[in-house]
Amino acid sequence: MRRFFRTDRGATDPILVIATIAVSLILLLGGTVAAASLKNSANITAATNDLNTVALAEASWNTAYGTFISYSDLGDTTLEHGTVTLHPLFHTVVNAGACGWVAAAVVPGGPILIRTSATSAVAPAPAPTLTIPSCFPSNAITDVVSSAQIQPLGAGRWRTVAGAYNVQGDVNGTGAAAQFSEPESVAVGPDGSIYIADQGNYQVRKMTQAGAVTTYAGVGTSVTGSTDSSTALQASFYVPYDIQADGAGNVYVTELNNRHIRKIAPNGGATSTITGAQKDGYVDGVGTAMAAGPIYGSTIGPDGNFYFADSTHPAVREVTPDGFTATVIGNPVGAIPVGSASGTTFAAQDPTDVTFDENGDMWIVDSTGNTIWESTGGPPTIVAGNGTNADLDGSGTSAEFATPTNIVSDPAADAVIVSDSSGYGSLRMINIKTKAVTTLNDTDASDQFGDAWNTVGGMAIDAAGNLWAADPVYGRIIEEGLPR
Repeated sequence: MRRFFRTDRGATDPILVIATIAVSLILLLGGTVAAASLKNSANITAATNDLNTVALAEASWNTAYGTFISYSDLGDTTLEHGTVTLHPLFHTVVNAGACGWVAAAVVPGGPILIRTSATSAVAPAPAPTLTIPSCFPSNAITDVVSSAQIQPLGAGRWRTVAGAYNVQGDVNGTGAAAQFSEPESVAVGPDGSIYIADQGNYQVRKMTQAGAVTTYAGVGTSVTGSTDSSTALQASFYVPYDIQADGAGNVYVTELNNRHIRKIAPNGGATSTITGAQKDGYVDGVGTAMAAGPIYGSTIGPDGNFYFADSTHPAVREVTPDGFTATVIGNPVGAIPVGSASGTTFAAQDPTDVTFDENGDMWIVDSTGNTIWESTGGPPTIVAGNGTNADLDGSGTSAEFATPTNIVSDPAADAVIVSDSSGYGSLRMINIKTKAVTTLNDTDASDQFGDAWNTVGGMAIDAAGNLWAADPVYGRIIEEGLPR
């Protein structure tokens, strides 16, 4: 039987777990008990509490009903037997069978912990020494880990997944042990992996949803410039700024300083420069004949083409797979109109990002103008915001934005989500039908470490409905649950 429950989160867990167990787990994983690791230690202790609480709840359920129950901490609203009290920011999943259960708890900034009904021990995944109940297949632990890694976080709840608060660096690792240098944007791959434009390190980093970070592309700051290679790790990037991933596993990166758009083949394969010249300007054309201003925000359209906002000129431009760049919104001075929508009036002051909703309509952020524009195939119009720099919810142009910067489509909610730069990480949701604007989060609130959110960089949404974002100022990758 497979059901999911949202557990009660009110009381203090009655089970005491000695903190030295947590420290030992950190040491097993190759960590040290420094400031960041002490935070991990507390999280490991709390997650171990969760799994021990699960054991009591399952035993109670089995006594009452003669069976075991599968559930997640983020699902239905009731637990049918007793009360389970779990930590509010962890993912905990239990897979039950006729003879027992296997459970996983994802530790923010740390490992995934496993416990089964066949043993009283708790161990970090893949936990090869743990005994699996006899009625389970050999991949039972892998299965529960997969379930725990990708599931909804819960509306309005956010956590730091990787990076240490206000620490900039270039270190691979898990959770708070990893370091970034002003990570600017994220993308979600088809397998749920998170790709990060690590602009200060001149690299693309890859992260699991459990927070394990590795270098995916780029030799780093030892080389200044853009050089393609047959292997992504041997390529060089110059301030990678925005990042996108398509359904085939290709990753696309915009370079802020070189005005290039780069493509990385799946699995860290060959890199190629699709378009762009190492100069400012406004020229539509093929490959290096194209010129643009700084490319801040981009998206992959429903047609599979690459779109980016050219804030300098201002325009929205489209790049086809063969590297041809054309203007689709706007007609800057001196430009040759290209495409059915170019040459239209576009009075935006500073378009910084673009996305498409589930209907194929284009949405554009005008950062300096504090407005959001929509194009349904013709000239774009302002549909939210009125130019006033403020943080005010409302409908359409009665709403106000404070230097909006990034935008992402949320088809499951019939919405787009906008980040407000001056709102210290505020996320604003716009209903694409009613144009009602609501604020999703209070970024003055703390994450699981007691740290605040500063600035929202580029965003992406995974298949489970979790929003992922970069925090370039504090050097972290953030996950937030969305309303569903």
